[in-house]
Amino acid sequence: MWSDLQRALALHGRGWGCVLLAVAVLLMFIVPVAGQADQPVKPLTGRLQLSAQQMRSNAPFFATVALTSNRPTLIQGEVEISVYEERERLLQYRSYRVALMRGEQTFRFLLPPVSPQGLMYGMWAQLRFHELREDGEYATHDLGATVLTEIGASRIFQVAVCDGNSESLGMTSRGRTVGQNLRLDRFAPREEGMRSPVHTAIVHLPAADVPVSPLALTAYDVVVLVGDAIGQLTECQLDALQAWVMAGGSICIVAPASVGPAQLAFLNALAEMPASSPFDSARTTFSLDVDGQVMALYEDGTDRAWSLHFAGLGRAMILLDRSAIIEVSGTDQSEQAQAWRRAVGFLWKLRESQIERIARGKTWQLNDHGWQDGTAAYEYGVQPLYEVNQILPAVLPDNVRIVPF
Repeated sequence: MWSDLQRALALHGRGWGCVLLAVAVLLMFIVPVAGQADQPVKPLTGRLQLSAQQMRSNAPFFATVALTSNRPTLIQGEVEISVYEERERLLQYRSYRVALMRGEQTFRFLLPPVSPQGLMYGMWAQLRFHELREDGEYATHDLGATVLTEIGASRIFQVAVCDGNSESLGMTSRGRTVGQNLRLDRFAPREEGMRSPVHTAIVHLPAADVPVSPLALTAYDVVVLVGDAIGQLTECQLDALQAWVMAGGSICIVAPASVGPAQLAFLNALAEMPASSPFDSARTTFSLDVDGQVMALYEDGTDRAWSLHFAGLGRAMILLDRSAIIEVSGTDQSEQAQAWRRAVGFLWKLRESQIERIARGKTWQLNDHGWQDGTAAYEYGVQPLYEVNQILPAVLPDNVRIVPF
């Protein structure tokens, strides 16, 4: 080939030679591509993605699985997700039977909690699809692995921000500000040179993805509804949120808009019992003004930027004054910043003895109960729940019962 090119250069001169050289180089790139096109196309590909980069510790978590079929015919089978810590399998989940058409389809699964045995290794997940063949047997497709948590992860808490935006638009600046203000790890003590023993993950939760089951909401510690997000929720979603709060969840509702009768009833159900001292709150009734905006009537006749409420075993913060949505830094000692920190302590159920430290921007105190300094920072494991018979009925569906064994 190169000898023919040299002969062409000699016969036709420099101009034609340049053209022929360009063609030859082009052919060199085209030939490998043509060879690659002969490689077989995988009948099925897939990927697994968590709803948040970091899962809430010891809690159920959402996983989104995208499967792409390259076959013209229907594929039936079951999705399998296995979670490992190093080589030890912690969880194996197998879905109901699904049918795949040609192209990409997305499925969202709520997986049970996983408890890593230690912090030396991260967790990862293996995705598989078990295809049901015509003979009734299964053919397994390995679809790859996904890292779930990094090595040496802290105890992770999760705040879900629902601000009315879709997943493609991302979180609004107002939602991001409120989420950052609610971070618990800002007040966690840590030893010098060591990472914080706790971490708060702020996740974006589109209104369409708010669960309709209170059990599914246990993937989160705090749920934030911003602006017209509350107006986008269905009655089933509002009922699930209310049941979850009554069973111990915490909710922060900011500048509610597009409120109808169902949303108004939801607000008033959360506001039946005001928070006691040291929180500035009062019995509150919510209604709509002539312009359709939410207004609050406080029993003591005063005006407030927000109200704090006990709701069953959970807690609620309802903020109507948009001007109160400020970014609270650790050094800000203004009255409004301290009020924000008290509200954060209320939502996270901190002891009242710690609230004033938090309000002044300090960390909570480690040795309230006689612990040695530096040891209590690591006492964030799951504690036994002796009142389980009182709490579970509030979050379980009506047709589910707990049977002792």
